[in-house]
Amino acid sequence: MGVQMAASPGIFTDRFRRILHDAPINGPVVLTHSRADRATGLWHRWAEGTPGIGYAGVAEPPECIGSLPLRRLEVPYRRHELDHRLVNIDAHWRYRRGRLWNPAGAHSDFCHAESAHLLLSLACLAR
Repeated sequence: MGVQMAASPGIFTDRFRRILHDAPINGPVVLTHSRADRATGLWHRWAEGTPGIGYAGVAEPPECIGSLPLRRLEVPYRRHELDHRLVNIDAHWRYRRGRLWNPAGAHSDFCHAESAHLLLSLACLAR
């Protein structure tokens, strides 16, 4: 699981391509993103010319990508919803904290019960 990853949305077709095909990973690579993440939105775009995964989600390769919203605690994650190699989790409704004086925005705003719910759900589904 990647929480607010500061990498290019196409990194899984370039640098991490082997993760999709050759890595001994049994399950999806799950990546959260939030439009309130200024570190991977604004600052990553300025430094690398594109917003990072933590802001926009992973974008390539499209045939390997699924998407879900970050779930509230009472809503379970189901195995069939996580059947893609890469899964974008839109956490914008929850990962929002970031004050004007904080240049990172919501980049580190993932310490919530909903994040633990996602992580523990992935662990349970991996059994």
